[in-house]
Amino acid sequence: MLFNRDLYFNNPENGFFLLLLLPIILLYFFYTHYKRKNIDSIIEVGLREKIVQNYPKIDITKAGLLSFIWLLLTIALMDPRGNIRYESNGENNIVNAYPPQVVHNVILLMDVSNSMSVADTVDQRSRLERAKEIAENLVAQLQGTTYSAYGLTSVLTPLVPQTMDTLFLRLIIRGLDNNSGEAGGTLFLPVLKELSKQDEIVTPGVNDSLVIFSDGGDNTIEKANAETKPKLTQQILNAIPDELLSNIKIYTVGLGSNQPEPIPGVKFEGHEVLSKLDPSLLEALANKGHGQYINGNSDTSWNVATHLADQITEDMQNEDKIQLTQSRYRPSEIGKLTSDRYFQVPLGLALLLLPLVLIISRYEQ
Repeated sequence: MLFNRDLYFNNPENGFFLLLLLPIILLYFFYTHYKRKNIDSIIEVGLREKIVQNYPKIDITKAGLLSFIWLLLTIALMDPRGNIRYESNGENNIVNAYPPQVVHNVILLMDVSNSMSVADTVDQRSRLERAKEIAENLVAQLQGTTYSAYGLTSVLTPLVPQTMDTLFLRLIIRGLDNNSGEAGGTLFLPVLKELSKQDEIVTPGVNDSLVIFSDGGDNTIEKANAETKPKLTQQILNAIPDELLSNIKIYTVGLGSNQPEPIPGVKFEGHEVLSKLDPSLLEALANKGHGQYINGNSDTSWNVATHLADQITEDMQNEDKIQLTQSRYRPSEIGKLTSDRYFQVPLGLALLLLPLVLIISRYEQ
């Protein structure tokens, strides 16, 4: 789901094959050196000196060609795509569905407060580990979208600027721990206010999907009495101005169990501090943002991410259709999202270069 005309890779994780290039080249030079050492021992001295002069040229040429072929094959495995559009069942077979102003971004807001270290998820891991796994699986299924990521504590902590590099994003998510935030505790009000000032939210024409991973605890609400809690909750819901909510959908993922559990290493006046999943604020945020609340313990991490990805995809496509009907693009009927695949280009070029390697090897013999 890339919502511009740029080229992107559908499987960028396959780029790790490039890391194998250096050891393969080293093994190649080691093999050629060993082979020629044995051959030189049976060739006459005069003829050997004449042949040895061509060894470096042949080795460098073959190594260069093999490296370039490996690069091309890796690019083919990464599945390059572009020219994204909607198929149409109307008079026009293919509809250009991307006015320049339509951009989609997924914002991941990860709760990294101490309460997320409680190991009370369905698989007995910490809430943060569960959140990280769901977030990684979500990114793996939402190919082509731009992303940004922030840490949620009592302040907003930037983690990843807006990017399409999903491999980098997943590495950052995987490395998160409960010390990743700049301050302790959880305060939704200042965090959401600061988040609403970020470029990817205030930029006109950018449609955002905000995904919040949290146990729903907020220090201010937890310390308040029953009379003031509704007022504090409403202040949090109003943290993102209504004029920005027209371009933002909020999805929330609740982590933890409904039974209070002690937070590891945290005590107040000598007593353990208990924490549990409080879905009320997360549900209210999702309703305000016209999104959806999902219990992170309701299924496997992959299935939770799949459900979330399907919902975000559906909402994105619906937003596209609305904007397309209001723009100069007016297709009679918009169908499913499609794109052109370009893996044939690097693959074909690699196959064309292979005979050249064989010719050089024949000449070497």
